[in-house]
Amino acid sequence: MGIYFGSHSAAINSLDDYEEGLYTPTITVNGTVNLKSDADRLSYTKVGRLVTVHGTIVVDSVSSPSGDVLIGLPFAAANLEDQAGRTAGSSFVWNAVNNPTDTIWALWVNEGHSYMYCRRPNISGGTAHKVQANTEFFIGISYPTT
Repeated sequence: MGIYFGSHSAAINSLDDYEEGLYTPTITVNGTVNLKSDADRLSYTKVGRLVTVHGTIVVDSVSSPSGDVLIGLPFAAANLEDQAGRTAGSSFVWNAVNNPTDTIWALWVNEGHSYMYCRRPNISGGTAHKVQANTEFFIGISYPTT
């Protein structure tokens, strides 16, 4: 049983893979970043091979964070030809250390990975050192999965 587009009898028009829910992403850095228990989940919708993730997570505490900020995904990204599976999304980061007026951080998924990168542009070596208690990550991204 699925959702049909066009002719109800044509199997090619069937959408039989739909899922939505909440998940608790892991935040991986050198050091640790813990999320607030009342702001530690993101929403996802999976339609066929396309996954959309959105929501806001808020940091509770940190211990010597450095390197890249890696935010876990609900499904691993597809590994397609010629980097066709790489995807960029949008993020807004609020209340980071010395947050500049440009609070837009780059957000992207590399092929085959089960996490997304979140980094302020033009800073080499990652931006995890900018994350502190009460830093908020507003996230929106869609990517292909297997």
